[in-house]
Amino acid sequence: MPARLMTDYANGQELFVGRPVARILLCLIGMLTLVAVAPAHAQDIKRSDLCNQGTATLYFTTVGENTGLLSAGAMTQGFSAVPPDSCVEIVPYGMSRVILTFFKKDSRGLMTNLRIQPQNTDGESADYQLVCVNPTKPWRIFGTTGDIFSRFVNADCPAGFSPAIPSWIHTPGGLSTYNISVDSNSAAVAWQDRQQRTYQQLPAIRQSQMQTDNVLVQTNPYAERSHEQAKVLFGAIDDWLQRSQAEAQQRRAQAWEQQRRRRQQFENEVDKAEQSLETPDDAACAPYMEKDRYTRDEDVALSGVKLKMALMDAHRALVCNGFSADPQAIAKAGGVERFWANTREKVFRKQLENGATLFTDVETRPPRGAPKGADYVVLTVRIRYRPPQLISDDEWSAIRADFKRKYDVGRKRAENQLAIHRRIKIDGEQHALKLDAQAYRPGQRTSYSITML
Repeated sequence: MPARLMTDYANGQELFVGRPVARILLCLIGMLTLVAVAPAHAQDIKRSDLCNQGTATLYFTTVGENTGLLSAGAMTQGFSAVPPDSCVEIVPYGMSRVILTFFKKDSRGLMTNLRIQPQNTDGESADYQLVCVNPTKPWRIFGTTGDIFSRFVNADCPAGFSPAIPSWIHTPGGLSTYNISVDSNSAAVAWQDRQQRTYQQLPAIRQSQMQTDNVLVQTNPYAERSHEQAKVLFGAIDDWLQRSQAEAQQRRAQAWEQQRRRRQQFENEVDKAEQSLETPDDAACAPYMEKDRYTRDEDVALSGVKLKMALMDAHRALVCNGFSADPQAIAKAGGVERFWANTREKVFRKQLENGATLFTDVETRPPRGAPKGADYVVLTVRIRYRPPQLISDDEWSAIRADFKRKYDVGRKRAENQLAIHRRIKIDGEQHALKLDAQAYRPGQRTSYSITML
């Protein structure tokens, strides 16, 4: 796997971790950088101070790159605070060319994004439209120039970062001191992050050795001899980084393509499920329509579904009688056939004109005693009736009477005020047909169910 970046916000710093060989090579780079660079490169990095001559605290962020031997190195960090009548180093340790972005409070105490130039120089205007800043946490992030600039300059900002307008660019050999005067004596346009939030305070980065006067490189008597060795090592590192980045990009492309294929397969299954829920014509539905009265045990059906009915016949019976299911739930189960070929109950529903909801639960399994791999059939069917309001005693009496009239089959097993149970025979096997009420208040019932199993 390629090396990756890890941010430690608590220390305001980002660590570089990855393969053990990558860590070893990076350590060698750091050692050779200290001993192998000619004195001319050290002269490119020059200290420059920013002095605040106004009455308001000035905040700034930097995006810097090293234009010497380590031309691929870059860093972004912020915020640095410059109180009134004080000066702060603006060139982060190890950087030379730096993009500067400024903020200050207005008279309302809200942070504003400044587009300013120093008083004592023309400066080099920033040729970038925006840089990315984090208004909630200090940050210091290292990477290659391409990585840092593609993520934080003229780009869609990473999570937690929001765009701001830079002011100018400090380049090697520039002034040693920039003088700026800002105050808070007027209201200005408040800076907002990507969530349209304004801020009265910005998190300032802690001072560390990365902002000291120490130079990045030092020379020794063996610098010239080691310089060639360093160039060879840097060349090998560049090749390794390019290969790693290419491999990572290829893996991301493969993962994205796999995700796209899976999503397309799921959408195809949803389309198939929706098609399976379309009501067939009257001729196709005729054998499955629910009857008004049953006189033979073998004819009894609930919502058109009979015991021992095959999978697709049960599905067609429910659809013909106006029931439907969630197409996405069917797709998540692997499609219509797999949705039915499992041991969990399948729930279909229908909304009635009086506001009630009618549920039909179907349990399917291979027939008892059937060999492994046998086709699934219906073992249990249950109708659950959920009315829009509680059922009175008179309504419940009518429901009981309608049940005994419609299912005038079998032999009565048990009957009381809340339930009627019958025994029926199908293909010589004993089965049960039950009406059950749910009562939570005296004289009123919340719902009832009819079950055949």
